[in-house]
Amino acid sequence: DFHHSRLDERKEKSSLKTSSLVSGQRQRKIHEKDISTKEKRASTFYTKRLRTTLNDTDSSIEQQNSFAYTDEEFRNKIFELLRTNNLEAIQYIRNVLSTGDWDAIQMALDCKLIPHLISLLINRTEELRIEATWCLTNIATGSLEQTRAVLEAMPYLIQILSSDVERASIKEQVCWTIGNLAGESDEIRSTLLANGCLGPLSRCLEGQDPSLARTSCWALSNLARGATPAEPFLCLLCPGTAGLLAGDERLAAEACWLLAFLSAKQAATEATGNLLPSLLLGVGPLLGHCTPQAPYGTPLVRLLGNLSSGPLDWLDLLLAEHSLVPALARLASGASAGCAVRKEALWALGNLLGGGPGHRDRVLGQCPAVLGVLLEALLDPCEPWGLKKEALRGLANASLEVRAAQQLAGQGPRLPACVVGLLRDRTDPQLCMDCVQLLRALALSCEQGLRDCVAAEGPEAIEELQYSPLDSLLGKAAEAALADIYARMEQQEVEEAPPGPSPGSGSGLGRGRQLLRPAWMPAEP
Repeated sequence: DFHHSRLDERKEKSSLKTSSLVSGQRQRKIHEKDISTKEKRASTFYTKRLRTTLNDTDSSIEQQNSFAYTDEEFRNKIFELLRTNNLEAIQYIRNVLSTGDWDAIQMALDCKLIPHLISLLINRTEELRIEATWCLTNIATGSLEQTRAVLEAMPYLIQILSSDVERASIKEQVCWTIGNLAGESDEIRSTLLANGCLGPLSRCLEGQDPSLARTSCWALSNLARGATPAEPFLCLLCPGTAGLLAGDERLAAEACWLLAFLSAKQAATEATGNLLPSLLLGVGPLLGHCTPQAPYGTPLVRLLGNLSSGPLDWLDLLLAEHSLVPALARLASGASAGCAVRKEALWALGNLLGGGPGHRDRVLGQCPAVLGVLLEALLDPCEPWGLKKEALRGLANASLEVRAAQQLAGQGPRLPACVVGLLRDRTDPQLCMDCVQLLRALALSCEQGLRDCVAAEGPEAIEELQYSPLDSLLGKAAEAALADIYARMEQQEVEEAPPGPSPGSGSGLGRGRQLLRPAWMPAEP
């Protein structure tokens, strides 16, 4: 048996076993994309939220306030606030900062506004304190250096968050500020954790105010991004996880994002395993009415995909939830709107099919339509490349089950022809590995599968990979698969050949023996 496991650049977990005696294959990955610096900076914007009104609960950087002002008016209002602590002046400043204009934020920093805002947090009226925190929230939507300047206020903000007598309204504004800070960089997240914000934030989830719970959960999800360790979060969240998912849709969405970020961390295995039973109590009801348009749709399916990439005993717990596979198949089908959710659902199905033989039996038994959904995504020429890749992975894992491979072979020559086309592109070693596995399974499943594979030039396409510069593992897997296919072809020739001279008599070598020789090797004289 040939066995190898690795962690690639996209932090995908996969293990592969390829030989003539292959009995199982698990291909798994953790969903964390490798994106360019520019795209990463753009994605940071969406982790931050401006607050333009008191009723505003979800304003991205793109949804900016259109408040009209001039630089001179803004500067005068700042100086007025510094002199008089006038409520009208700070409200004007807050409205300007709500526009998301980095130049205005820089002007406020140059005028030494932050130290004065900090002074307003101490022994002032409730209204002034909320306005001051609100200003800090929107300053934290600026550049890295501008956001870093708000860290000066963190001890005072955490003191407010930790107090038992402060109102939920100002605590929510503090959570919003911390969320914007945490959305900036690993460096700032480390500073926030070192200042002890995790405990006070998590306690805000336990109160009766739904708006405070949503905002604190969003701040925690930003704090859980990047290189932040998962264990402290999971230890705090274990007791009330099901309750978070059972809340309103927006709270469930924030909780799913938080848990998706945490479950994607490689070091979180043991802590996540302890959390899984209580987590599934909340997941079941959400799955029943989950749609791509639901605010929790994408993070919920991503969370399930991360969990399905864990140890095999996690799969036992996941598949005990009988609504899981049918719901994923429904979300992955072409009738489901939303490419992002479909891709996540296909990925989760591929992970579940990558378990042991018992897991594949349960997946295909709970929802026989899974193979049809995967085939639809792979064979439809209009589907995006990302969907095809996830569907191929799922089919390759499913084909390790003999009955599934025979069912796929019964679809006719279109499937092997599509797989050979993908294989000959040879742009992605993992995709090529999936193609080799699927072609091998089709060829060995039945006579028709072998014929269709040969007609699509599958052996020739695999043969070209034996000395592939992409990956040494890929070359060895191709060699092993090719030996199995050629042996099956030879066996088929022997079974179908009419009686004739034995291999040792005369010149009758038989077509099967010739097929054992690679195409690039000249025939013996």
